[in-house]
Amino acid sequence: MTAIDSDTLLRPPPSVPSARSHPVSATAPRTLAQLIRNLVCAVDDCALKPLSPGGAGTLYRTKAVLVVVVHCYTLEIYASRDVANIVARYPGFPALSRDEVPDAQAIRQIRAANREVIQRCLAAALHFRAQQKISSGILTRVNCLHLAEEAGRRMIAAAFIDSMEPDCGRAMEPAIEVPYLFANRREQAH
Repeated sequence: MTAIDSDTLLRPPPSVPSARSHPVSATAPRTLAQLIRNLVCAVDDCALKPLSPGGAGTLYRTKAVLVVVVHCYTLEIYASRDVANIVARYPGFPALSRDEVPDAQAIRQIRAANREVIQRCLAAALHFRAQQKISSGILTRVNCLHLAEEAGRRMIAAAFIDSMEPDCGRAMEPAIEVPYLFANRREQAH
């Protein structure tokens, strides 16, 4: 797992609650953090499903969480528990109190409710990173279709990793090992 420190972690969007009051920078973003923040701030408020019903402050916190989620997925940090730990350790996170900092369950709910928004922002972030690699000579071209597929794969990876967590908020089925499944299949065939 890739670790990120507080210097790498994104600043949350500006403290004005509406995306309309956050003009996306006219200059091209120079860092991944700037790009992701701009992308999430540009998302129409109507397209988001907030953490919990409430006013603009709730929508603002939802956007802040989305910035962190997209950034983590871009860096291949998928477990909601790890994302929640990053949010909890980040002193500038826009929560009214420490009790309002989203936990792993809230991160999973945000991902499920805002899947399309996260996937679009993630695809754009992956494109930005690919362009950086082209500029440095590591890559020679970018296939946007592959980047969109990679964004979808990362969303699936996050959901899969969370499904393996014992605290994922659903009734846990007992773990079944793959060899056991094959052994059972042979016994049923006889």
